[in-house]
Amino acid sequence: SFKSKNRIINFISILLFFTQFFYLYDYVKTKSLRIPSFIDEYITLTSNVNFFKHLNFNAGDFLGGNYSVEITSGPISSLGSVIGWISTENLVIARMANFLWVYILQLIFLVIIIKKFKLEKNFLILFSGFSLILIPWWQGSLYSIGEIPSSILFVNAVILFYRFRKLSLVLFCLSIFYGKILNLVLFGGFYFFVILKEKNVKNILKDFIIFLLTY
Repeated sequence: SFKSKNRIINFISILLFFTQFFYLYDYVKTKSLRIPSFIDEYITLTSNVNFFKHLNFNAGDFLGGNYSVEITSGPISSLGSVIGWISTENLVIARMANFLWVYILQLIFLVIIIKKFKLEKNFLILFSGFSLILIPWWQGSLYSIGEIPSSILFVNAVILFYRFRKLSLVLFCLSIFYGKILNLVLFGGFYFFVILKEKNVKNILKDFIIFLLTY
């Protein structure tokens, strides 16, 4: 019957999901043990630990103090590593925890998009984990650098823009000011085409207010 087939498909999907997670865990752990130290990792992790502990985005006075130009990744880039480091003070665990944070972030948006756009869930969720390590610079998530988490927010903001405009603008703002400031350039290009398409001053003002309030 149709229900029986669905149950079998769901069971196989769940089994494949946990199999994928096991291999991802092993691969990410191996990478976390082997990759060398990186100055950007120190800057990002230290500044974000201080941010979450003391609300002071400071990686050290020798780097220019708090909110230095050396600090280019915001708090969302290293939420997992901050939790991992504060809990264990183990750099390998902090790296793995940050990849887990990025993975969970992607899964959250996948679930939202699947529900809102009524897409096939099994393939997308199964592909989500491996898609993260297919990105050439994926190891940046182990170093707590903001490219991947901010890109996840940005891409999903683009997808959700015309159906959930307010939520999308909040995501854009988070991806820029709390992820990677360079995303402002991408947002400028995207929003320029929105202005050309809509030619609506009221929408621009409303969007600006939401963007400003989120910031």
